Amino acid sequence: MVRIRTIFGLQEKNESTLDGYNTDRWKNVRCWMDDEGNLYGATCLKGHDKSDTTSVYNNDGSITVSRVNRDYTDVKGRIEQLTGKKVRPVDVSGLFPYLNVKGHGMWHGDSDERVIAKLGKNHWYRDAVLRGLGERYSFSVCPLVIPKKYANKMEVKEMNIGMMEETVKAELREWSVI
Repeated sequence: MVRIRTIFGLQEKNESTLDGYNTDRWKNVRCWMDDEGNLYGATCLKGHDKSDTTSVYNNDGSITVSRVNRDYTDVKGRIEQLTGKKVRPVDVSGLFPYLNVKGHGMWHGDSDERVIAKLGKNHWYRDAVLRGLGERYSFSVCPLVIPKKYANKMEVKEMNIGMMEETVKAELREWSVI
């Protein structure tokens, strides 16, 4: 059985697909890039927001939207640990290769200690960082290194870390009531 490397360890390829990956179109998924232009995924595709957004409705009818972009420093650290390279955060859109990762299957009433005791010594659930990212039964994750045949077709944008703010003015329009 051929396996693919992720930050969650080696995962089985999907044998019902041509190259072992499931694929879907996603917009602005947090990824990381090294100085050589290699693209690293290694992120959960669902469930983890990259930003905190606040909307303020002003008296003049405008809306001020502020957003604080976050980088997953723990995921970034894991990628740097596994690859030995420094990486920077980027937002990527396109057709993503991903794998399904089996969760830890914790049942109601189980404690983390009981679940960990049942797992093998190399299971991802033993790691606090990965346990914080993973989900109970299964989830989707990008491979650690996104293959070039996908990466070359993706749109990569530099990510602004920190606060961004934009004010949108409402357009006045005539309304008719029927």
